[in-house]
Amino acid sequence: MPVEVELKAWVKDRSSLEKKLKERFDFKKTYIKKDIYYSTPHSGLKERFRLRQEEEGEALVTIKKKKIVKKTEQNIEIEFRVSDPQAFEQFVLDIGCRKVIKKVKRGDLYTAGEINIELTMVEDLGEFIEIEKIVESEDSNLLEQAREEINYILHSLGVSPDQIEERYYVDMLKEKIFREGRPSAKYPEHP
Repeated sequence: MPVEVELKAWVKDRSSLEKKLKERFDFKKTYIKKDIYYSTPHSGLKERFRLRQEEEGEALVTIKKKKIVKKTEQNIEIEFRVSDPQAFEQFVLDIGCRKVIKKVKRGDLYTAGEINIELTMVEDLGEFIEIEKIVESEDSNLLEQAREEINYILHSLGVSPDQIEERYYVDMLKEKIFREGRPSAKYPEHP
């Protein structure tokens, strides 16, 4: 099964980093990714899957088997498209799932061969660079090679290891919401 190997880091100087990306990598598109994370009836507030909308019309449903290896996310993703996101949302709410949290990312996508590089702004968190590669198997040598390639690109862009963020965005958003004492701030309304 394919594995997504991804590393993200905080951005200190967006304009400098953006200039390097434009000079060295292929620009693909500007995007807005709107995610709503859902819990299942027995998972409490633990998110189990997400519904992502990037454009009008279809949406992408994703469940991830997540783990962190050497400061890098290693995710096995199961994904499928839905042609009617509103109907899908109503379906999952009707079977007992709950909206847990929402996340909005705006950014630019660049590529370097099989590697995707995103310079992104995550609402309520800040600016990040994400570098990811899909590895077609769970072979430990291939996963390590992908981590090395990703770290090489990050280093070559002048991003220091202390800028790497190991936490998942959803966990960071939850921490921020509860730290600020506003637990309902980013939780979509429940029917």
